[in-house]
Amino acid sequence: RFTASGGVNVRECGTSVPQWTMLHDISAGGCYVETTSPLAPLSRVELTLQLGDLRIECKGSVTVKHPLVGMGIKFTEMSPLNRDRLAHLIEKLEQEASRMAGRPY
Repeated sequence: RFTASGGVNVRECGTSVPQWTMLHDISAGGCYVETTSPLAPLSRVELTLQLGDLRIECKGSVTVKHPLVGMGIKFTEMSPLNRDRLAHLIEKLEQEASRMAGRPY
């Protein structure tokens, strides 16, 4: 997982009310979002991640809930285009992390 900042629009499948959350970290398999109203584990959700100019849309499932803090979401469905966007984002975050690791304190 890599620390990343951005917004995530989370909508539970079957509802019309989305909630805007803040992205805490992301990996190829999922993300953690900060929200005071996390959904229950196993809730199916539709996500729109917005990191600067990059937009990634997918479906997921809530894996963990921390009341008043946030929730972990596993990506379950993603189009090839969005999967490619995610792969490029992860690659960029990996490069940034390795660059930062080489810097002195």
